Amino acid sequence: MYPHSTTIVFSMLLLCSSFLLSAQKSFNLRLLDSTTQQGIPYATIGLKLANTGGTSDLQGHYSFSIQEKKQSDTLIISCIGYKSKIVPVKTLAESTMNSFELIPIVYEMPEVAIYPKPGSGTLILNTIEKKRYDMSIGSTGFLQQIASFFPTPKNIENFYLESVKILTSSGNGSSFRLRVYENNAKLNGPGADILISPLIVKVKEHLQQIDLSHYKIEVPENGFYIAVEWLKIKENIIQFRSKKSETIIAYEPYIKSYRVSNAKDLTSWSLNYKNEWQRLAAGFNLAIEVTLLGMQ
Repeated sequence: MYPHSTTIVFSMLLLCSSFLLSAQKSFNLRLLDSTTQQGIPYATIGLKLANTGGTSDLQGHYSFSIQEKKQSDTLIISCIGYKSKIVPVKTLAESTMNSFELIPIVYEMPEVAIYPKPGSGTLILNTIEKKRYDMSIGSTGFLQQIASFFPTPKNIENFYLESVKILTSSGNGSSFRLRVYENNAKLNGPGADILISPLIVKVKEHLQQIDLSHYKIEVPENGFYIAVEWLKIKENIIQFRSKKSETIIAYEPYIKSYRVSNAKDLTSWSLNYKNEWQRLAAGFNLAIEVTLLGMQ
C-alpha cells in the first residue's frame, strides 16, 4: 500500500544519525608531568556536570566525546602526587591534541627517618571472615572510588598500617589503585592522601592481600580511610545485558559488601566525578580488612 515507506523510514534514520553525530564533539587529551614532560598514567578525568569520566592510559592519553549543547561542562583532572587542574570543555580544541601539564606535589619529608621496631603485636580491624556478603559493588562510570572508614582503637600508640585485605567477586586480571586517606574532621569524611605513592594492585582470585609495611604509615589519632579507585581502562571493562536488553558497560573489580541495618554502623563512602565524597546510601559496608602493627 505504501511502496516507498521503507525507503522513507530508512532515510529518516540516516538523517537522525547524521544529526546526532554532528551534535557530538570529540577531544583528545595528553597529560604530562610538568617537570619530566613524561605522560602521566592512570590520571582521573571527570566531567563535573555529567558526573562521568575515565582514566588516562599508560602514556597519559585520554579521549572522550560530548554533546555540543553540553560544552558548558568542566573537566576535573586529578592524580595522586599532582595538583588537580580544572579545564572548561569549551576551551578544548577538537582537531588537535590538548596537552596539559600537571604540577607534582612536593611533600615535606624528615631529613633522617628513623622507624621503630615491631614489638606490641597486631590488631585486626573489620575481620572479613564469617560475614555474609549480600552484594558486590563495581562502577558503571558514575563512581571513581569507594572507601571504608576505620576509627583508630582507643589507647594505642605507635601503631602502623601493616596490610590490607579486600574481597572481590570478579575481575581476575583487572587492576585498581589503593588509596589511604586521613579523616577530615571538618568535612567528616576522607581528607588528604596518607599514602603518597601510587599503588596499583593486580587482582588475583578473590582475596587481595596488600602489604603496606614498607610505606611506614603511622595510624592517625582520628581514624583513616582505605579506598579502592577504579581504573577506567579497557582491560577492566566488563559488559552485560540489563533486564531491558540494554548493553551495560561496567568496570572491575567488584568489591564484596555486607548489609548493615543500623545507619550508625555504616562506614562506606563513595566519590563521584564531581569530586564529592558521600556516604554510600545503599546500606552496605565493604569487605576490607586492615591489620595494624604495634611498634616499640
